[in-house]
Amino acid sequence: MASKKSTNIQYLLQAEQEASEIVKEARKQRLIKLKQAKDEADNEIKKFKESKEILFQKFQTEHLQGGNDNFELTLKKEQIIKLLKEGIQKKKENVVKFIIDDVINVNIELEAEQKAFIGKRG
Repeated sequence: MASKKSTNIQYLLQAEQEASEIVKEARKQRLIKLKQAKDEADNEIKKFKESKEILFQKFQTEHLQGGNDNFELTLKKEQIIKLLKEGIQKKKENVVKFIIDDVINVNIELEAEQKAFIGKRG
């Protein structure tokens, strides 16, 4: 009976040792897979950055070449602003006179429709 217990204990110790080896191997495999996943992610990030850098370079090249267009637009904009300011200066005096006349010379006579309305109510 004592030898049977001893055999069972040996069997349990051996099973525990095997389980420990299995767990150890599983951890090792997990670390290997994590490293592989990290390397794959780094590669994907590198490819993504490279593609975005290419797009950025293309965008930058197109817009730097378009710098002449921006200069032409700026000139056109300045010409339009100049024309508007000149038009304002030409019409400024007439507009001010019109506003002052309307404020000072208020027409206090009633329109025909207003007179008719008041006549109906009174």
